[in-house]
Amino acid sequence: MVSKKRKNTTSTARKKIVKLSKITPFQRFNPLSYVFVGAALAIIGIVYVIYSRAAVVSNGWSLAYQEDFNGTALNTNAWSITTKSGTSHDDHHQGIYKAFNVSVHDGKLDLRSARHCLTQGEDPITSNAQWDGAVCPAGKQTVYTSGKVVSKNTWKAGRIEISAQVPSTQLGVWSALWLRNKQASWGQANYGEIDILEWYGDKPWEYTGTSIMGSNAVKSQHFLNTRKDLGLDNKNHMYVVEWSPAGIRYIFDGQEVRRTNGGDGGVLDTASDFSGISESHFRAIMTDIWELRMETEITEPEDDWHEAPDNAKPWKPINFLIDQIRVWVPADGSTNLPTVAPTSTSAPTSTSAPTSTSAPTSTSAPTSTSAPTVSPTSLSVGNFTSYTASTTSVTLNWPVATGGKTGSDIRYSLNWTTASNPSKSPDRSWTYLNTTTGDAGLPKGTSYTISGLQPGVTYKFSYKAKDLNRLVSDSGYITPLTVTTKKTTPTPTPWWKF
Repeated sequence: MVSKKRKNTTSTARKKIVKLSKITPFQRFNPLSYVFVGAALAIIGIVYVIYSRAAVVSNGWSLAYQEDFNGTALNTNAWSITTKSGTSHDDHHQGIYKAFNVSVHDGKLDLRSARHCLTQGEDPITSNAQWDGAVCPAGKQTVYTSGKVVSKNTWKAGRIEISAQVPSTQLGVWSALWLRNKQASWGQANYGEIDILEWYGDKPWEYTGTSIMGSNAVKSQHFLNTRKDLGLDNKNHMYVVEWSPAGIRYIFDGQEVRRTNGGDGGVLDTASDFSGISESHFRAIMTDIWELRMETEITEPEDDWHEAPDNAKPWKPINFLIDQIRVWVPADGSTNLPTVAPTSTSAPTSTSAPTSTSAPTSTSAPTSTSAPTVSPTSLSVGNFTSYTASTTSVTLNWPVATGGKTGSDIRYSLNWTTASNPSKSPDRSWTYLNTTTGDAGLPKGTSYTISGLQPGVTYKFSYKAKDLNRLVSDSGYITPLTVTTKKTTPTPTPWWKF
């Protein structure tokens, strides 16, 4: 029985082999099978991607967008590059946005700024940039270009984390990471702006975050001063903002930053922190959708707080580097932000920041950033106390401003014009002085000599003051002082020439 069963089994196996050998190659490898297998794999891949993306959830936050700039070019599906034609620029700075200043390399987005020397009618291009920072020769126009990108994605409420390195310290540099709402423009009632970071080259140790609301651009500002010998420049830091109809919160290297321009010194900007903005008005602005903008601007000579580049001195190109962006939104799809930050992020290892960027569960910030219990609300200045005039210069003296933040540096913005042409360049000029530290190479004191004036010309001089709280002197610029320079005395003709 056993032997017979084995024989029959062997015979059956041989018959099957014979039948298989008669299958044609086409029958053995049916192309339709590949189509079905490919479709199945594609569906599996799509399901995997959807699942993997949905799985990036932490403490009630869902990761909506991430950019690590690992390629060799900017992802134009997610970002647009702002450009200006010719030498035109926005009215609040002198940097001309050009696409050649935007690049991606070494895992970073590079927003560059440079000086250019132009002949009449020439456009700024890479070949006329002063890559060595040289001063433009006589007869050449000095202009500056910079880089700017704007996100094509928008978000209604959430948390944005940006790891970035501000440029090397130079006068006139103004780097910014900021959000603005899409449904209103500057000056309109529902305009909103959230400056995640504003950094200025003349104060390299200072981090600034600012919320701006409404047609009157009402501000709530947050400042954090690091050590003056350890500025923010050329170092990676993590800049974070959380925003929703409930309020706006600024976080620097894992540390909440308190409001420093008056108010209660809290960490959350709400309607009550904006003069003239009601709760309903605030919520109408904050329920809009927001886009992210990143750029470096170059301050104008007319800026009354931060000094512009000196065209008579070298100014080397600078680079604003961004290496990572993460946008988190509430996982439940609402505008109610979770109270605990996502735990899958950390501050850059090159900084001395805490190892976690988790926001504290309470609103109490470290004592080092606490604002005074009672913030000053006024800063007073007096008229010029004396002056002396020569044929080409005027020396002015004025009293120290009173009020302001205790122990604060007070900076003076000095303005002069000709009586016949009170507003147009080149007759309108500015300078900046500081009462205490003389920081950023500014003159120190309450006296200044303005040289290079014309003999026998009548000038009007004025000034105002600001402190670290950005308090401006109550009256703005003081009533102008009118001074006429001395006329040139003609040289008498010798008697022997008569």
